[in-house]
Amino acid sequence: MNGTQMEMNLNPARGSRLKEALESGQFVTLIETQVPPGEMDRPSGIRRLEALEKAVLARDDGRAALAIVDNSSRPDWKAVEFAAALPEEDRDRHLIYLSGTGADRKAVSDLLQIAANAGLRNIAAVSGTVPEKDRSARNCGKLAFTESTETLKMLAAHPCGFYAGGTVNPFQYTPWTLLGSYYKMVKKFSCGAGFLVTQAGWDMLKLQSVAWYLTGRSLFYPHIARLILLSPEKAETIRSGGMPGIKISRDMKKLLDRELSLSKNQFEAAQYRRLELQAAGCRLLGFSGIQICGADTPAKAEFVMQRIRSALEEFTTFPAWLDEYNAFMASTEMAPFADDFQLYDRVLHRSYPFDAPPGTRELPAPDVSFGEKAGYFAKAFLFSGTEGETPGHAGCLRRLLTGCRGCRVCHLPKKSFICPATCPMKLVDGICGDAESDGSCPVTRQECVHHRILRLAHWRNRLPEQENLIFTAD
Repeated sequence: MNGTQMEMNLNPARGSRLKEALESGQFVTLIETQVPPGEMDRPSGIRRLEALEKAVLARDDGRAALAIVDNSSRPDWKAVEFAAALPEEDRDRHLIYLSGTGADRKAVSDLLQIAANAGLRNIAAVSGTVPEKDRSARNCGKLAFTESTETLKMLAAHPCGFYAGGTVNPFQYTPWTLLGSYYKMVKKFSCGAGFLVTQAGWDMLKLQSVAWYLTGRSLFYPHIARLILLSPEKAETIRSGGMPGIKISRDMKKLLDRELSLSKNQFEAAQYRRLELQAAGCRLLGFSGIQICGADTPAKAEFVMQRIRSALEEFTTFPAWLDEYNAFMASTEMAPFADDFQLYDRVLHRSYPFDAPPGTRELPAPDVSFGEKAGYFAKAFLFSGTEGETPGHAGCLRRLLTGCRGCRVCHLPKKSFICPATCPMKLVDGICGDAESDGSCPVTRQECVHHRILRLAHWRNRLPEQENLIFTAD
């Protein structure tokens, strides 16, 4: 028995102070840090993490902690294992990300046991991102994936009593990518998520929309917005499209170009002010906290938390914040293309109007070709009785026409006779956070399978049932 296991046996179970803070209505600030890069040895990495923890927890009001994520340059080090090296007394305050990329269910189960043994209580489940070198259907097919919904089920069933969370990418601009992201989010709550973290972005309209969607569905779970403090290097990466899952508009690229042409001090001042405005806006929009990427040194973390604290004191009403935010952004259009889809009317004109909930916009008619319609009716004739069948019933014709992968329970009739397991990442419960703005798959560059399923479901007037349809793992 190793030392970590002994630690579990000798110490009583502890709750989660992060959960207590979020559920008591405190506005939480998480400082994001990665597993150390490949050139850093483990002892140096641990000392670096401990120094950052000390700086963050020095804010002794209980509303600050770390968010520890994996590093693609060190796939052999996992965030869970790295976080287990922190001092035991504060491990229940931090949020640890657990990625399903490159990990089968057994590997995920082992990582959950390490987390339980170490007293790590707050886990955010993510499906993960396909490494750039593997972004082809052939290479991707060789990788193991555990979908976040499956990890959430495992977290919910674990005797440790984890505080589990999910993620969502609200920065989508077509009806089917946007609804696909929202539907996947709802499924994560159904699978055991107790809180939510958004992917990073700058479009406050989309952050307000996801908050409105949660309220409209009576999903009153804590939700945290992930924000980025840009460095010149990170700004260059983002404006060139080099950061998975983050897409920006032409106007935002021009804004970054202008800021990059400034002096170093002027560039930094602009980034801090934007971060302050985003942080204050998130609180006024009903978010439970923020997660800051790009402030992972002790000095920068302390400075960022001080600036955010001042911003929260500066902006206490929505109208005052909105005036300042609009003046700072100077009417910068955040959508990556002109005909972007917004689900709600009058977004970012007011906080949530409980007396008169926001009206939703009508979905556009789906673009379904004659060939797709003919194919659907042919498959409906052949396979309408497959709902609920087990893999042994799948034949060659079904595999040929629907892409059937032999899921444990078949839902082809409810999925427009398209097998969702044809997703290169094997994500059967919905769209991934890296889906392109136009609905294409980041691996194959063809239409995302879940995008197509939702598009055809709307054509068949069966869109609402997609929100709660959860698959059984293979």
